[in-house]
Amino acid sequence: MKRTLFSSEIIILVIAAVALGWLSARKIKEVRAEAAVAATQESKIMLQDAINVYRYDHEGRCPDNLRELIPAYLEKIPPAYKLLSQPNDSVKYGFPETHLDGSGGWVFVNDINHKNHCEVFVNL
Repeated sequence: MKRTLFSSEIIILVIAAVALGWLSARKIKEVRAEAAVAATQESKIMLQDAINVYRYDHEGRCPDNLRELIPAYLEKIPPAYKLLSQPNDSVKYGFPETHLDGSGGWVFVNDINHKNHCEVFVNL
């Protein structure tokens, strides 16, 4: 009788451990997703601030590309984080309507005739 009771207790402990592990894994995934979103938003603000300072220093002229910001305004182009993907610091130039395709990285509007001229968008 003791042996059966002991076996039942082990089975219950294993089931409880598996359930706790599953719940922990879900929570970790949620926290990582929230951190990725926060990091990307912070990077977007940093990029836009660097662009604005560049414009101030260059009599309102927008940089032709984001590489012009390095090293005076930025150390490097920050990555955009997409859940379950590698960070991506690539930049597409042109219209957000055609380049926001979810492939990651950034879209920089460098066309002077576009309503969002000199703005950066997250390509997620």
